[in-house]
Amino acid sequence: ISASFRARSVQRKTLSVFKPETLNLNRQRLKKAASFSRHNYLPVLSSPPSSYCLPRHAYFLHFVLDSMMTSSRPIAFVIRHEEDKAAVSLFTESIINSVSGVCDDSVHATPVSYLLDSRGLIVAPRSCASLENSSDSTLARPPCCPFNELHRISLSNCQSVSKSSSADGATASSRGVAVAATVVLRSSDNAVLITQRAAHMRTYPLVWVVPGGHVEARETFEEAALRELHEETGLVLSPEEQATGRVLCLWESAYPALLSQGSPSRHHVVAYISFQCSSSASSLLERMTACRDEVSAVSWVPLNVFSTFLDKGTASDSDTCFPVYRLNKDSRSMEMRPMSILHTPPPVSGADAWEHLSSGTEYAIQKLLESLVHQSVDQ
Repeated sequence: ISASFRARSVQRKTLSVFKPETLNLNRQRLKKAASFSRHNYLPVLSSPPSSYCLPRHAYFLHFVLDSMMTSSRPIAFVIRHEEDKAAVSLFTESIINSVSGVCDDSVHATPVSYLLDSRGLIVAPRSCASLENSSDSTLARPPCCPFNELHRISLSNCQSVSKSSSADGATASSRGVAVAATVVLRSSDNAVLITQRAAHMRTYPLVWVVPGGHVEARETFEEAALRELHEETGLVLSPEEQATGRVLCLWESAYPALLSQGSPSRHHVVAYISFQCSSSASSLLERMTACRDEVSAVSWVPLNVFSTFLDKGTASDSDTCFPVYRLNKDSRSMEMRPMSILHTPPPVSGADAWEHLSSGTEYAIQKLLESLVHQSVDQ
């Protein structure tokens, strides 16, 4: 903070008041405080003693610290089974286990209530009395959850998780469970947008997913999803199209997805949000500009193709193909690829690039198909 003030040519006399040691603060403590209470220090700084006689600089420092504290991404909290208070969800625990009270591989989904507020995402058993103004959904996970396996073999402690460092030096096990949002975008001619992650990505390289990413501070699920859609594809939805957004499901995600590929280094709760477009897939494709840092290819897959693919699986889909578009800076190319690549079995070991459709995306598209069936029945 002092260096920042010097860079702005503020007098050293002014700095002597606001040095971190004077306030008994430092950058690392600020970050740590921000993860627990974003405004712990603001009451002190927003009303400095009159002897300072530096209200402008005091408010500037207030602004700097407020920006640092509120820039931290939200994390997941959980109200555990038969409890009534929210607690931080540990990186090494399965949220489904905590909410359902069952540690069993046979439990792949559970009904939940959720609330995204300034503290983070709170997940609780369905219709939890202590969680007001919440919404209902389904929280699901892959059939083989690495955190469930770790718990079952009594290795669910911080030492069992790989200690890959984050930007501030924290280990993976100390980060808690991150919160993300994705867009299941449906065109007017009933095609769904999926994108292939770039091969150099640290997580899920070459995996086919729907656009999405982390929820930033003070964002709603819908705001985060639409921001990520624009960053990855260049698409901007109209206000009418944005109003069609609804949460299909919540998904508990881990990377690597299998313990045979290594200990988990990422743990997320992902909200899959459906949006209906008024334009056709071909029209939307013309408007797209893929972010080459994150996206290597895109595809608009008709929902009837997805429906057949998900029903039959790999045994009968070798003849079905889907269009893959490479949106380069100066050119565009298209090739037809077999749907069978979306069900490629995982590698025996290691976390090498593995091209397939992510299990969360597959589950969300199934929920979308189910909701469309229910809508047609109601009509």
